[in-house]
Formats: sequence, C-alpha cells, structure tokens
Amino acid sequence: MKIVFPDETACIKSLQDIAPLQKLGECVVYKTNPQDQDELISRINDAEVIIINLSKITADIMAQCQ
Repeated sequence: MKIVFPDETACIKSLQDIAPLQKLGECVVYKTNPQDQDELISRINDAEVIIINLSKITADIMAQCQ
C-alpha cells in the first residue's frame, strides 16, 4: 500500500511520527505544497491512501489519477 502526504504537514516532525503507518506500507511525505494541480496529480497519482493538509482534491483531480 502506498500512503502519500502530498503537501506540507506540520504535524510530522520526523519519520518516527508516522511509524505506525509505515507498518501498513510505503509512506511518501512531501515537505512542500504542490505548486499547481499537475504537481499535485503527480504526487498522488499511484497512491492508495492520501492524507492531505491544505490541498484540495477535486473530482477532476481524482479522475486524472490512475
């Protein structure tokens, strides 16, 4: 399972903070916000779980993901 945090997440100070999630699968944590919709799509494209902070994921964005 691929778990993605596609935008800045202040609650994650270190990878130790997401250790329980890492037991479930690969975790990808981005430290910056995506610059545009295309960058957001590329970050979440193959994710099975998306945990967002500030980004807005619309139906159009989801439709463009695999």
